[in-house]
Amino acid sequence: MSALRQPPVATIRLVPLMMIAFVTIALSGLVIVYLKNHLHSLGAQRVALEREMKDLAAKTAVNEAQIINLTSRAALQRRLDEGFLKLVPIRADHLVRVRDTAARSEAVAMTTTAAQYQPVAHSPLR
Repeated sequence: MSALRQPPVATIRLVPLMMIAFVTIALSGLVIVYLKNHLHSLGAQRVALEREMKDLAAKTAVNEAQIINLTSRAALQRRLDEGFLKLVPIRADHLVRVRDTAARSEAVAMTTTAAQYQPVAHSPLR
């Protein structure tokens, strides 16, 4: 009869461990669900950014084509004929030729002298 009055020791010690294990598994499941949802939202953002990048690349290509078209020789000549642009001829006495010095280490602007520059006279314009 004394054996019936004492509670089983193994089941009493096992219940708290089972509760801790259950709480740990439940929290792990919640974390996994949260991370999956976050991964899905980041994937949607990535798709939107890739789509925006593709659109911007297309716009950039269109803009580059327009820049090339507007800065071509024919377009500049047409603008010159319209009077939108004005070209001023450069006289031969205003041309300056820079001599190539052997010592490139003295290429600092503060150390350049007037002897490095030589005006060009009577050179034909091409």
